[in-house]
Amino acid sequence: MLHSSLWGMEIPPAFYPLPATLPPPVNEKLILEKANQTYITVYHFEFQKADSMLKELKKEFPNHALPYIATSNYYWWMLISGYDDNITRKLYSDNIDSALSILSRKKKTTLQNDDIYYFAILHSFKARLEMFEKKYLKAVSHFKCSVSY
Repeated sequence: MLHSSLWGMEIPPAFYPLPATLPPPVNEKLILEKANQTYITVYHFEFQKADSMLKELKKEFPNHALPYIATSNYYWWMLISGYDDNITRKLYSDNIDSALSILSRKKKTTLQNDDIYYFAILHSFKARLEMFEKKYLKAVSHFKCSVSY
């Protein structure tokens, strides 16, 4: 079946605009459980194991903010544990930005309490890095954003 356009031209179905597909619903309990296991691994300074767990978490839940938040936390612990270099700092910031990007795609009216918490914690993570780098005014700005949620 062909679809007519305004000018009477026939348009084959392959050229119809496709509806935006939503990612499948996420099992929140499962992702929280896996993220908590990763946190425990990081807090025991098992960075190689945590790295592989985080890669798997991102692969399994690419459209959820929590894997990126957990990865940011992983890089933070690397920074304060002596693995402080520009690459680690950049990876820390990039994961925060990725999580913020994922959350920003949601409409404000559809934000859940967890999403609001994630926004607040991500801005706190940004402030934490600014304070670590002794950029206190920038840190205050991020804390202000954090509190606004």
